[in-house]
Amino acid sequence: MRFALIGGGGISHKHIEAATSGGRAKLVAGCFSRDAGKNAAFARQYAVSEDRTYNNYLEMIKNEAVKPDRPDFVIVTTTNKDHYIICKALIEHGFPVACEKPLTVGTAGALELAALARKKELPCMTTYTFLGVPAIHVMKKLYEEGRIGQAYFLNMQFLHGARLQEVMNDPRSVWRFNADESGKAGTVGDLGTHLESIARFLFGAMSSVLARLLCEPNGIELDSVNNVLFKVEGGLCGSMQIAQLACGHNTDMAFEIWGDKGTLAWSYKKPDEIRLYCLGAEDKVILASDMICNNDLINLANPEIKEGVDSHTAAFRRIYEGYITAVNADPEQAPFFPDFDLGAAGVEFVDACLESQKNGNTWITLK
Repeated sequence: MRFALIGGGGISHKHIEAATSGGRAKLVAGCFSRDAGKNAAFARQYAVSEDRTYNNYLEMIKNEAVKPDRPDFVIVTTTNKDHYIICKALIEHGFPVACEKPLTVGTAGALELAALARKKELPCMTTYTFLGVPAIHVMKKLYEEGRIGQAYFLNMQFLHGARLQEVMNDPRSVWRFNADESGKAGTVGDLGTHLESIARFLFGAMSSVLARLLCEPNGIELDSVNNVLFKVEGGLCGSMQIAQLACGHNTDMAFEIWGDKGTLAWSYKKPDEIRLYCLGAEDKVILASDMICNNDLINLANPEIKEGVDSHTAAFRRIYEGYITAVNADPEQAPFFPDFDLGAAGVEFVDACLESQKNGNTWITLK
């Protein structure tokens, strides 16, 4: 299969690696940077021909749409504020789209894109990478089997700190904290949406949220620390602790499901392990890889992943395996991938958190 790319930041290379892994697809066209030199250099790095390297994404869409060997799908990895207009143009020209999260910078635009993708019957993906981690799918299965009884609370955290030095040197140096590029949300849109997607995958839609968003340190414009309480339709409650400038932390994601008979716990530091604590029984460590080996336990793609590949890369490959299968065949028969409906739900969550903060940290009902 063939694909094009609009965008050229660091995350773009992860997308390309995942899409091309195993020879599933080839990058054939793109608009990689507004800077002509960087655009050409990126194209050369991936052997994209000059005649299919564009300085303008609209020019790319127009030209590629009529080629006999047009891309089978297009990946969008631009800054957040450009997602909506680019994805809409692509879908209107009949291209399936894989877009970085958050899908858009506002709920209305995200819902419009999700509806347009359904109307055009195009498989479109929001790249919630952590939903490609097998352990998260296995945890859902274990809970549904009744291992910990009835869940009453979901405790979640996602802590990161790699950008602190940059921000302390210059508060405008990281685009994710600048409204003119990232939109209205900082960390809650960047990291919080990952947690929302996991909570939704495990237990369904959130009904309400209460958020405290902190724009610190050094006078940054957008939020870097979030504390979010939430309720899920059906009664489950939960909390999120999220930070992006916490020195000493690097992708420290973890969550626990507390039930009336026990607890299920997972941490990204040991992504294959699920810890099971039950009343009156010994604690157990369950390996997700053991449970899904030669087993159709979960509807998640299982491409060949060689030893030594990091878990984030492996998760990326799994969601792209599911997505490319959907593009190439019947989406209803494809393995799991996070679609635009899930992406739209994430944007609605972000907007609700922003509204809660604006209103003095009050409960906001999600529609």
